[in-house]
Amino acid sequence: MCQRMKQFLAPAFKRVEQRASASTFIDGVLSRAERKTGWMLAEEAGLDRPYRLQSLLGRSSWSADALCDRVRR
Repeated sequence: MCQRMKQFLAPAFKRVEQRASASTFIDGVLSRAERKTGWMLAEEAGLDRPYRLQSLLGRSSWSADALCDRVRR
């Protein structure tokens, strides 16, 4: 089910890298990690640093409105 949800949300992200980061972020948020900080999510995903996830949330160009529209359907 999680994979289908990621595929459903993928069109909201223009670049392949954004889709990959969004997938990693979703996995982290849905994980059993006690704390969901950027560092913790990155470590859970096997990343050295949280910058890729932070970039997705702070600097990447994607439309939160488009994502919400997809979820509302």
